[in-house]
Amino acid sequence: MLGLILVFRLTQIILLIFIMVMEVFILVMNYQLAIILCLLFQQEVLLIVVLAVLKVLLQKFL
Repeated sequence: MLGLILVFRLTQIILLIFIMVMEVFILVMNYQLAIILCLLFQQEVLLIVVLAVLKVLLQKFL
Protein backbone atom coordinates (compact mmCIF):
# COMPACT_ATOMS: atom_id res chain seq x y z
CA MET A 1 0.00 0.00 0.00
CA LEU A 2 2.82 2.40 0.92
CA GLY A 3 4.54 1.68 -2.40
CA LEU A 4 1.36 2.56 -4.28
CA ILE A 5 1.07 5.86 -2.41
CA LEU A 6 4.73 6.64 -3.14
CA VAL A 7 4.25 5.92 -6.87
CA PHE A 8 1.16 8.16 -6.89
CA ARG A 9 3.11 10.96 -5.18
CA LEU A 10 6.00 10.62 -7.62
CA THR A 11 3.55 10.73 -10.53
CA GLN A 12 1.99 13.91 -9.11
CA ILE A 13 5.44 15.49 -8.67
CA ILE A 14 6.53 14.53 -12.20
CA LEU A 15 3.30 15.99 -13.64
CA LEU A 16 3.82 19.17 -11.61
CA ILE A 17 7.38 19.52 -12.92
CA PHE A 18 6.17 18.84 -16.48
CA ILE A 19 3.51 21.57 -16.16
CA MET A 20 6.05 24.05 -14.76
CA VAL A 21 8.47 23.23 -17.59
CA MET A 22 5.72 23.69 -20.18
CA GLU A 23 4.86 27.10 -18.67
CA VAL A 24 8.50 28.11 -19.04
CA PHE A 25 8.45 26.84 -22.65
CA ILE A 26 5.41 29.03 -23.37
CA LEU A 27 7.11 32.08 -21.84
CA VAL A 28 10.36 31.62 -23.77
CA MET A 29 10.67 32.13 -27.53
CA ASN A 30 11.00 28.83 -29.42
CA TYR A 31 14.45 29.47 -30.91
CA GLN A 32 15.81 30.70 -27.58
CA LEU A 33 14.33 27.62 -25.92
CA ALA A 34 16.02 25.33 -28.43
CA ILE A 35 19.40 26.97 -27.76
CA ILE A 36 18.91 26.80 -23.98
CA LEU A 37 17.86 23.14 -24.15
CA CYS A 38 20.88 22.25 -26.29
CA LEU A 39 23.21 23.96 -23.83
CA LEU A 40 21.52 22.33 -20.84
CA PHE A 41 21.65 18.85 -22.35
CA GLN A 42 25.28 19.30 -23.40
CA GLN A 43 26.28 20.31 -19.89
CA GLU A 44 23.88 17.88 -18.17
CA VAL A 45 22.73 20.84 -16.08
CA LEU A 46 19.11 19.95 -16.78
CA LEU A 47 19.47 16.57 -15.07
CA ILE A 48 21.07 18.15 -12.00
CA VAL A 49 18.32 20.81 -11.81
CA VAL A 50 15.57 18.20 -12.16
CA LEU A 51 17.13 16.04 -9.44
CA ALA A 52 17.48 19.06 -7.13
CA VAL A 53 13.84 20.04 -7.72
CA LEU A 54 12.71 16.45 -7.13
CA LYS A 55 14.67 16.32 -3.88
CA VAL A 56 13.10 19.57 -2.65
CA LEU A 57 9.60 18.47 -3.66
CA LEU A 58 10.04 15.07 -2.02
CA GLN A 59 11.14 16.74 1.22
CA LYS A 60 8.10 19.02 0.96
CA PHE A 61 5.55 16.24 0.28
CA LEU A 62 6.93 13.40 2.40
